[in-house]
Amino acid sequence: MISVDELIAAIPEIKNVAAIEAIQICNVNSDDITADIWVDLLNTINELSEDENVSEFAITHGTDTLEETAYFLNLTVNTDKPVVTIGAMRPSTSISADGSMNLYQAVCTTASPEAVGKGVLVVFSDKIFSARSVTKTSTYDVTAISAGESGCIEIIRNDQVEFYEKPVKRHTVNSEFSITDANKLGNVSIVYFNVDADPDILKFAAEKSDGLVIAGAGAGEFSEY
Repeated sequence: MISVDELIAAIPEIKNVAAIEAIQICNVNSDDITADIWVDLLNTINELSEDENVSEFAITHGTDTLEETAYFLNLTVNTDKPVVTIGAMRPSTSISADGSMNLYQAVCTTASPEAVGKGVLVVFSDKIFSARSVTKTSTYDVTAISAGESGCIEIIRNDQVEFYEKPVKRHTVNSEFSITDANKLGNVSIVYFNVDADPDILKFAAEKSDGLVIAGAGAGEFSEY
């Protein structure tokens, strides 16, 4: 795994945009992200956001669970300072690796005064998305991070950040969610409905979880059996 210091060192131009302090919260595959890591990341951001010398945050993250982390932070971060999450579809050893550019553009975004109060953002391939609507749409495409019908809310062109829209749903400092100083999240299981789904799966999940989410068919419907 490449450290955050190595990522920054590979982009000397980034120091022309902002003074960066590197903090290693974890160094794992994004499939191995846990709720405990989320809470650690959240508490770190909330604590540092009270420092007047810290003006913004850029978070490097694997793409497999990037949208989950970004959405969690969008609901719980207690600051209006810019928080941007970025990832990459190509490894740093590949031809035309996209990680360095995405990180550079993320710092450009956080440094923009217009990013203040926009909630948590995700930067990918010259576009910036709201954490509320972002999703991964491909396992291989360099533009895999998208926002479907919602689209991006800004673009980056020649290092310049241009906003077109702003999120209107409640987020960060205006969110109804508050887990400040939290050290543990509840265990919630997601159970998918399918034809002839075994209801015993729900019973098993209920015994192991603090809460359940059923991913149903259509408008959330599932079999009465």
